[in-house]
Amino acid sequence: MFKNDDLTYVQYDNKPKDVAEPQTNRSESVFDTKLHHSFVHRGLPFFMLNSRTQRNHRNNGTAKRALLLDELQMQRLKNWLIYEDQQGTKKRPANTPKIIASPSIFLPRHRRSVQNDNAQIHSDSWDGFPASLNDLLRFIAENELQNVVFLSGDLHLGVSCEAVLTATGTGENGGNKQTRILSLHTTGLYAPYPFANALPEELLTEETFKLPAVEASNRDSYEVNCTVQNTQFQRGEGFTQLNCEKTASGNWLIDWAFDAARNMQASGEKLVWNSEHGIHSRP
Repeated sequence: MFKNDDLTYVQYDNKPKDVAEPQTNRSESVFDTKLHHSFVHRGLPFFMLNSRTQRNHRNNGTAKRALLLDELQMQRLKNWLIYEDQQGTKKRPANTPKIIASPSIFLPRHRRSVQNDNAQIHSDSWDGFPASLNDLLRFIAENELQNVVFLSGDLHLGVSCEAVLTATGTGENGGNKQTRILSLHTTGLYAPYPFANALPEELLTEETFKLPAVEASNRDSYEVNCTVQNTQFQRGEGFTQLNCEKTASGNWLIDWAFDAARNMQASGEKLVWNSEHGIHSRP
């Protein structure tokens, strides 16, 4: 079934190309095509994930270590993040937002996925594959990657939140690092069936969780905590607009709109996000 889905996508969208990958002379069948790829749109770098066809099958015994992305795709994503954070600044302004498009919601986590040791098997999202979620969160935290934005759409519910990642060093060269990421999940374009639509109360709007420790024989060891906060919801149908704006001071401001209604506080203040101040009222 997955191969047929891959073939349909490739025929519709043409053959995606990974800009970070060298070209080879090897002839490839359509089933060798990488559905994950990166590109630049209007000066903003994007990485399109394939979180569907490469995920591991799970059961109660394997759910904790099952992967949402295979090792090759995860490594390419990490390489892209480092490239855009360091080398990419030679082509683009410093701290340009790095936008990751994921079919599955990155954060917040589902309540049902953290109820017990095997509860993650009930989630189809990143929290249903904690090995992949924790691996990527730790990588972002330890490398202090700024302005990472996740875009997703799967739950038929508009969701926005930020996560503050705090890495506390425990080795000789350790130190404290902090970074913020933004997760935006769009509403469904057509979602007429209530039983298929997620509800706000199914998600953990405010939580702090500690990432599992990892072997650190060749590098400093860090304890990493993830705090999810400032979660907002948008019910209904429509699309989401994303606007990235560089201010005169050199900071980036990101605001978003669920269809025609801008994200507004009760007072009518427009909300924006940046990696320094998080979600806040627009100045």
